[in-house]
Amino acid sequence: MTICYWGGVNGAKKNLRWLMSYNNKKFAVLFDHTIQIEHNQVHWDGFVTKKAKINRSPRCWDLSRNIEILYYKEGHDDLKRITMQRRDLDFIYSLKKRKETDRNSSPYSMTKGRTFHLPKVTIEPEMIDESLDGTMIQFEAINKIKIEADRPNVCRVQVKDIPEDVHLVLSHGNRGAGLINPTYTGMNLQDDWNKFRNIVPYKTNLVDRAVNAMDIWTNMSIFNSDPIKHKLSLRAKDRHDQYVSKVKENTQAIDLISMLYPTKEKLYEYLDNMVFNYHHSTIQELKDNGIQFEYFNLDNGDYKKTFGVEKEYGGFRNQTLHYLCQMSKAKNKKQARLLYFEIRQIAKEYIASRGNPKDNRL
Repeated sequence: MTICYWGGVNGAKKNLRWLMSYNNKKFAVLFDHTIQIEHNQVHWDGFVTKKAKINRSPRCWDLSRNIEILYYKEGHDDLKRITMQRRDLDFIYSLKKRKETDRNSSPYSMTKGRTFHLPKVTIEPEMIDESLDGTMIQFEAINKIKIEADRPNVCRVQVKDIPEDVHLVLSHGNRGAGLINPTYTGMNLQDDWNKFRNIVPYKTNLVDRAVNAMDIWTNMSIFNSDPIKHKLSLRAKDRHDQYVSKVKENTQAIDLISMLYPTKEKLYEYLDNMVFNYHHSTIQELKDNGIQFEYFNLDNGDYKKTFGVEKEYGGFRNQTLHYLCQMSKAKNKKQARLLYFEIRQIAKEYIASRGNPKDNRL
């Protein structure tokens, strides 16, 4: 039976995409008006050099990506399709298309000369034209508009449009993917979703969930008016030095909440949404529409058994353990830990204020 995964906000949707590619499984990502189908093949994965293996540099894979996008055009009620194939030797986490400035940043420049680039070319939705069928221009144009939900004259994707041979369905690409659309409101949840084996993730490590949410906060400009707040994030390479220098400039201890967030109440309101409310809303919507589902524990669940794959790469699971991922990517790990443990303490205090629940299931 095909699996349908309802990841919601920060629900490891990318992890599942990597896992499917790693096991050469066909999967589909649903958007309002398009379906992106991928059936990728890993020819090899590992460390290219002995030095990389000793240093535990990120693993690489030789990956062929085979993408097919099914889409509705304005004024048409039949699905169109367009395909793209590419093969790269790249870091194992590089499923996203690299920016033009990063075109030569693959581990050993093996993709140079193989990857199609469009420097200084702006792809517009108007380029969706029958005369361009089969071209990379058409593919990029469709790829650009696939996340646009407000297209009233274009048919919406239905369950019947999903190919029967996909192993996994990720629903929904532009719902439950961020603060603007944190749940699945607006989707046709009365469709025949019970033909799938529906899975909803949950977290038992709620401190980690809160830490992750706070890191997202510091990266979002809509919450920050002070540029220094952008530099106080675990993700960026140079932000740890900014924090440490700020500490050294002050003889008294710094109140991290006052530096990063407007008020403690505002922070807790935000964390309520990110840790509990958005997730509960998704579950309630599924229940209200009679969609049967099972839970999956992101922290210690069995990926191989639950998602029907033969092998699991531990790095994918670590993506759900925020601090492991962030510490490994930090330029200065000592300073990163300094900031991390302060943020973690705030997260522990927040979870304690909510009664230390064992998980975030409804």
